[in-house]
Amino acid sequence: MSLGNVTGMTGMYSTPLRPVGGKSSNMQDNPAFLQFKKEKYDEVYSHELAHKNAGGALAGEIVVDVDNNGVATGGHVNIAMPTLNKANPKETINHAEIVYKAAMAPHEPSDQDFKVAGLAMAARYKAEQALEQKGQQKMQVASNPMAMGQKLNFTA
Repeated sequence: MSLGNVTGMTGMYSTPLRPVGGKSSNMQDNPAFLQFKKEKYDEVYSHELAHKNAGGALAGEIVVDVDNNGVATGGHVNIAMPTLNKANPKETINHAEIVYKAAMAPHEPSDQDFKVAGLAMAARYKAEQALEQKGQQKMQVASNPMAMGQKLNFTA
């Protein structure tokens, strides 16, 4: 997958490509090769679809990368990475949770998927710290009557 400030969740697959049976000099005509090619595409597409479905509106289009023989070798889905919204840290937390779930959605997350999940959790942590600071500031204001606009009666 890619982040928009974007890093990506990708699925990378490496299966050696060998013609089956050796009868056809053109692998593209070999039914076993065509089946292998379809299975690899379906495997990669399924992985990326899991990212897209979990990412919802934050996820971009599915891209499937292929080698010179047209065999799927990996793919990615761009996703908007959360940035700290100091005015609304809860929004950042929600955004980070969606990105995390999208990164970890496939049955077998790739190394890049784990990196994206880690970045999302780091953004969430910053937002939680900002939320905590905001709460502490409110408590300080609440304990100071002048800050709350209360009138004090000073008599001598």
